[in-house]
Amino acid sequence: MTFSLGTLGAERAGACPEPAPLMEAPPWRRKLALIAGAVAWLLLMLAMLTHDAGDAAFTTSGAGEPLRNRAGLLGARVADLLYFLLGFSAWWLPLVSARAWLSALANLLRGPSPTQAEATMPRWMFWLGL
Repeated sequence: MTFSLGTLGAERAGACPEPAPLMEAPPWRRKLALIAGAVAWLLLMLAMLTHDAGDAAFTTSGAGEPLRNRAGLLGARVADLLYFLLGFSAWWLPLVSARAWLSALANLLRGPSPTQAEATMPRWMFWLGL
């Protein structure tokens, strides 16, 4: 086995390159994302609370009556799709997303702690697990 010159010596000398710091989004962009997340959460709650099986949606063609879902046609379809895929376990989605939104708001107000950035798993992993 061969190594490039200086490869083994660099580790002992402490010359390993530092990882580049993560770029953070500007504060206005994070605030805008929080507002958009709050609006989306409220619409999801409205759609799920006013779900009606007689509305034209993903799994039904409807009864020909006006929509009863207060979030409109998109709300009826989203709620119906969530209930179709997850059943009543779909209620975990708004609960956990409300907790994630509150956590993001707290991080915006007080700033992330230095140990938190190192110890957390990627967000996509959390949502995939949910």
